[in-house]
Amino acid sequence: MRKGKGMDALPTSNLCDGAIMKKVNPYHVLNLNPQNNFPCLSLYASSERELVALIGKAEELGVKRYDAKTLDTLLKPIHGFMKRKEEKNFPIALFSTRGFGGFSNLPFTAEPLAVVSDSFHIKPLIKWMQREHPFALLELRELEAVLYQGSLGYFEEIERLSYRELRTMDGVFNALDRAVYRSIQSSRVPLLLAGDLELIEAYKSVSGYKAIVDDSILDPYSTADRGSLHAAAISTLEPFLEQKEASLLHSYWAAERRGRTSAMLQDIVQLALANKVKHLFVNEKMHVWGRINRNTASFTYSPRQTDTEDDVLDDLAEIVLRNHGAVTVLPASKMPEGKAACAILSGEAVSLRRSIALAHIPDEAWRPEIAS
Repeated sequence: MRKGKGMDALPTSNLCDGAIMKKVNPYHVLNLNPQNNFPCLSLYASSERELVALIGKAEELGVKRYDAKTLDTLLKPIHGFMKRKEEKNFPIALFSTRGFGGFSNLPFTAEPLAVVSDSFHIKPLIKWMQREHPFALLELRELEAVLYQGSLGYFEEIERLSYRELRTMDGVFNALDRAVYRSIQSSRVPLLLAGDLELIEAYKSVSGYKAIVDDSILDPYSTADRGSLHAAAISTLEPFLEQKEASLLHSYWAAERRGRTSAMLQDIVQLALANKVKHLFVNEKMHVWGRINRNTASFTYSPRQTDTEDDVLDDLAEIVLRNHGAVTVLPASKMPEGKAACAILSGEAVSLRRSIALAHIPDEAWRPEIAS
């Protein structure tokens, strides 16, 4: 994450040894605040050949701005990782800064990308967290119930409850309901149900859980092992997640009718820095290379990635997240008007463009040049 956003840098003791690349999850990288005044290297690749080419590109980008010692600190753990035989599965993301080196195997095809800047490039990680939306699955068997917790990338058993330990079926289902709440600690996590239809209906009749996914009954005969159960859960959840995405877009257009949105990038940058963006939507396929100037609440733009510029959209997402706003990465086809970014504004905030004339580079001047 970008430095200087109201959080002190983590001491070196809280970071893994930067010379050794360790496997990390996206939440680790998003919550990491690198040491002050030291660059961050982010690499995303879908094959080893791509990764080798991106390492070369990172060297070209870094040598323009940083001395040999700094560049060696960034690249040493990357080169060490390339020599390892284990855990090198693609697509992959690698992150390096002083005192920290980490990699994550991605559950989607990654656009090849190398960024050397003063913060990690996080937009693909936000997309990952959206795709990795946690869910719970309750499998009702003949003599016991098994509660699982999972996401796109993992699936594990977290609690098992035997029916024989309880006197009545109502007691069973009430106990199951308490187990779900106790284990998940949220009534908003989607809950899928698997097993005998009669048992499922009995459970639903007493359950107070608010996020049971409709039509999510999984056939136990086609989900005999944990792998097939996980695959069936993901397939069932897809429409649910698509519906959630559609609901978010509906919220955007409803806010648009009330004058509570902005789809102009310069406008959004100013509003985000003023903590007036409630929900930011970012185009998955677009990059706006440049840099946000916090002193002037503006951004510079480059038609191509040069030197150590970061993606303005990525930095904008960091700002909104740090201010406790929400960020959604959308496919280009679903972005309102095909924009690079758009936002729902918080409270009584209104688009600055609707009230005053701003002197800045108009969106239209740079938008056609952005690579899709």
